[in-house]
Amino acid sequence: GETLDKTATIIEEMMQWVPDKPQSHVRSVLGAFLFSGDDVDKKIGVLSGGERARVALAKLLLKPANLLVMDEPTNHLDLDSSEALIEALEGYGGTLIFVTHNHSFLNALATQVWDVREQTVGPYPGNLTEYLHHLFLQRKRLRALRLPRLGFGPLAILLGRAAARFLTRDLHRMPRGGQLKVVEVLR
Repeated sequence: GETLDKTATIIEEMMQWVPDKPQSHVRSVLGAFLFSGDDVDKKIGVLSGGERARVALAKLLLKPANLLVMDEPTNHLDLDSSEALIEALEGYGGTLIFVTHNHSFLNALATQVWDVREQTVGPYPGNLTEYLHHLFLQRKRLRALRLPRLGFGPLAILLGRAAARFLTRDLHRMPRGGQLKVVEVLR
């Protein structure tokens, strides 16, 4: 939201960004981010932080690159806006790499999880829930064999402590300290 012109309206900002696109297309993208009708005539300077974040995300999707890297894209978004972003990104044709604590966002968009530990990369097809289930089954097999438990290193890129505890509670048998080291989402 920092690179937006606070004196421009939402539609003016977008049309300056993609002057070759028809206004109907721009309005359609803005509608996916919950800006419709007269909303597009609001000055960016009067928008809330969440609304500015939605404008910035819409702007990214108006002129998409083949790689989109997002750091906590849902932080300032309410539930409806997060769902709108998920829907918009489902149609994105490039590679998407993001860092987020939003479990539903991860499960909706992840197609592969990469676990990086001990100088190796272990790719797993599927979303975060499927990957965590894989870890749970792996631990269960090791316990049945009475082998030492797999260790999980310190928290790294994807999950904060709160999210790791939330996901741990979801899987009940994963120990409280179980955390992913690195997760990248690729499309």
